Amino acid sequence: MTTSLIDDYKRHNVDSLKSVRGMTRTQLWDAGINNIDASLFLRLAKVYWESGHARIDEARAAARARNHGLRVLEKIENLAQKSDRPNDLRVILCGTLEGELEKVAAKHITKPTPVNEASVAFGKDGRNRLIVRSDEGWLMDFINSLPGVDDGGLEAVYEGLKQHARGKMGLAAPRKMLHIIVPLPVMAQLIQGNTEDIKVRALDGTWRTGEEIMAELLEGIGLATFVNARNEPVKQYRLQRYFSAAQKELAAAVQHVCQDPECHRPFNLLQADHLVAWSKGGETNIDNILMLCEYHNM
Repeated sequence: MTTSLIDDYKRHNVDSLKSVRGMTRTQLWDAGINNIDASLFLRLAKVYWESGHARIDEARAAARARNHGLRVLEKIENLAQKSDRPNDLRVILCGTLEGELEKVAAKHITKPTPVNEASVAFGKDGRNRLIVRSDEGWLMDFINSLPGVDDGGLEAVYEGLKQHARGKMGLAAPRKMLHIIVPLPVMAQLIQGNTEDIKVRALDGTWRTGEEIMAELLEGIGLATFVNARNEPVKQYRLQRYFSAAQKELAAAVQHVCQDPECHRPFNLLQADHLVAWSKGGETNIDNILMLCEYHNM
């Protein structure tokens, strides 16, 4: 059996897995199969030749017809397990071209609805972990009110939590709405009372519904920019190197988060930089501003 598997390995097909049926990891190691490949063989052999679940004959036939390799079958299995009906999706994907797998699978996989949650994990080395996921504004309110966060940014969250937990320092007054930018069409809807379906992003990274915006503004705890009233220039050319507060506020209307494609840090943690560097003749104008977090503004 082992010889058959090794001989078939270059072909990487579903029938190669048949010879692994009933084998142990140790037997595969003894045959010269590394641990990563052994894990792959054992997993796929269990699915295609040992479990005997519904429609597996159809899946094998489809995989054989497409001549899918083992790595493709692994990808298929990863996608199938995301479905509420993995056996049915496995058959469909086994009959699908490799380049179309994700596209086809997406039609049959329902993305889980995000939930607000908190969890605690205990590490063997004594390093414990608290994870909080929420799209509600109170979380950023809490973070922004921790000692030191206002001055030190998110890097100060750990020390702020520690000081607060030990009772050394209380929380600052919550800054529930640092600043929101309301486009004129949205403002018109707010005035007309259409608040339920409107969502606007605040500069602390949270989202507010139109109803929440109006309620918090009426409570006097928020700042909304409809018109820039600062008596500062929005074009400084080469007169000044650093961007003014007015320029940064205008940039917030379109650059809500760090402009690095992989980064999502909110505006209130960003730094204003020149798209064309000042040292290379870049002007301090609104069309040359680039908002980046400290990490990406290197």
